[in-house]
Amino acid sequence: MSNQTPDEPDPEEPDQPEVPVEPDEPGGGAEGGGEHPILSPSATAVLDLAGSGAQTSQFLYGLSDIRKRMGDIRQKAADGLYAMAHGGKNRISGCASTSFKDEYGALSIGFDRKFASNWMAGAVFEAIEGDQTVRSNGYKAEGESSTQALKGYLSWFGEKGSYADVVFGVSYFDQDISTKMLDGRGVSGSFSGWGWGTSVEAGHQFLMD
Repeated sequence: MSNQTPDEPDPEEPDQPEVPVEPDEPGGGAEGGGEHPILSPSATAVLDLAGSGAQTSQFLYGLSDIRKRMGDIRQKAADGLYAMAHGGKNRISGCASTSFKDEYGALSIGFDRKFASNWMAGAVFEAIEGDQTVRSNGYKAEGESSTQALKGYLSWFGEKGSYADVVFGVSYFDQDISTKMLDGRGVSGSFSGWGWGTSVEAGHQFLMD
């Protein structure tokens, strides 16, 4: 009888742990680095509407009324209490498959007074209501905007046709936005804020005989 010692198994090399890697940024491509997240068509429509600049447009709508008023005074219209109302519609289309429509109405109530023969100062309260619609890649977002503004203005007009106007205003802006998600659910949101703006205009009127 002979004693036999069993062969000892060769030790196995342990598996090397995987080296951790940085996860990809959500929405980033191979080279995107997450700077351009992928948005649904409805989210794109909402962002297009929020970035359409409705608050800037409404400030300019009111500014055009004040400029018209100062022009009327230069043409010898009576100063004092006044009211103005107007509305309009703007439409933009053909830009990256996106179309934008804005309908608005505006009411202004103001008071101004001439002094020192060729100066005028005044103040006006403005209320502007608007409806906006954006269509982008088959999806639609709708918005309702409202602006209340208080503006002051000063105008100098020379005897030979030269003039200079300065306007300064403070506005409160509010906008409600609604759309439908990919599954058809309706969603909505709103934002509001304060803003201010100023405008300076100078020119000379040439009379044609």
